[in-house]
Amino acid sequence: MARITKTLVAAIDQAVVPYATKLFLSNSESGDSANEFKLASVNSFPSFVKGDFGNDALFDSIYVATLQGSIDEVETTCTLLVGKATGDLAFDIAQNNQDSLISSDSSDALAFFDATLYGPTLSRIVYSLAKASVPEVSNYAIKNVETNHLGSAFIVDGKYRVVFYRFNTVSQRNGLDLIFALDELGFNNMVAPLARIQDHDSNDLGAIFDCTDSGMSLRSLALTSLRDLFDLGGDPSKAGGDFSEESKRLGEMIGKLHSAAGEAFGVFPGEPKEWIEDIVSRSGHRGSKASKAAANRCEQLKLIENPGANIRVHGNLNLGNLVRSEMGWFLDDDGETKTAVWSSPIRDVSELLAKLEEMAQNAASERFEDEAERAAILAKAWVSRNREAFLEGYLQVVESADLVPPDALELEVLLNSFGIATL
Repeated sequence: MARITKTLVAAIDQAVVPYATKLFLSNSESGDSANEFKLASVNSFPSFVKGDFGNDALFDSIYVATLQGSIDEVETTCTLLVGKATGDLAFDIAQNNQDSLISSDSSDALAFFDATLYGPTLSRIVYSLAKASVPEVSNYAIKNVETNHLGSAFIVDGKYRVVFYRFNTVSQRNGLDLIFALDELGFNNMVAPLARIQDHDSNDLGAIFDCTDSGMSLRSLALTSLRDLFDLGGDPSKAGGDFSEESKRLGEMIGKLHSAAGEAFGVFPGEPKEWIEDIVSRSGHRGSKASKAAANRCEQLKLIENPGANIRVHGNLNLGNLVRSEMGWFLDDDGETKTAVWSSPIRDVSELLAKLEEMAQNAASERFEDEAERAAILAKAWVSRNREAFLEGYLQVVESADLVPPDALELEVLLNSFGIATL
């Protein structure tokens, strides 16, 4: 294991702090409230991450930089995986891999790089992490399937999805807490989590999932149904691409998810006052007028007699992470969510339905000009039919668990109120 010298720490400090500040600024909700981070420590990769990595010399040039600062006025400690390269490798990264480059010297003979963005290095890291966590991994066959500002995802051995978070707030990821808790209860409508990649203080750096199941996203299937309706016209129930049965099955799956989450984390009395504060706050990204309008529209929420339950909800159900396979609907979630969301389960439901409606409206607006008006009418009918089917399936599952208002009018108030924040 390479020795960490004062000279090395100083060089990493000079290179990483400006890069990290810019990186974390891009993750700030406001976009302008991340202060300059300070380097707190530098550790070697093997001494920081749980696992047996043998004598692979690669890890002598990989370091974990821990930084401290604030994002959106919240004090935060974050980690970055930093690689050090010299010679030809440094030149190659500086000249041909700008996305992963943190800094280089004037001759490109020394470079520091973001190891979660440089494929060749990260592939070796990913394989070692997968092998250390899941001994069944037998084949060094790695495919990078996604790299963005949040991190990188790889398929290893054709069977395992390894996710390495680029932006690591040092703490246990609440999204992973939810996924593993659901898995322990036997909720199997999701990509099965296999292991958490953690440092020696049990902070989450990534995770490993089973990837043997595959399918089509809710977005793809819903768009196919809509386009079929646009082409044929008429009653959505009679179109060849009628989606209502799938919407009902999806509602049943989300109902099972909420029931399992309630069992895992507890079911508590509804908190309309807190829900209203959340709705108004999340509406604020559109300006003060939007927040005021949201507050006015939530007035009815204060009058509900039986608001249902307050539970741990998912908080980020969308058209991309809900997937239909031969086995049914499942949640494809990498556990990236950092914050636990407690709310009415109708928050998840309302936001998902609002996203479906937005997608349908956008699909209609993209038709040729002479078709747009007709498509908008058909899209509205499609949304109404699938909303009704989804709620039918959902309520059949959750009604007996007292998670939502038993009164239909009060339920509609909740749906409309939570939908405001998604508009």
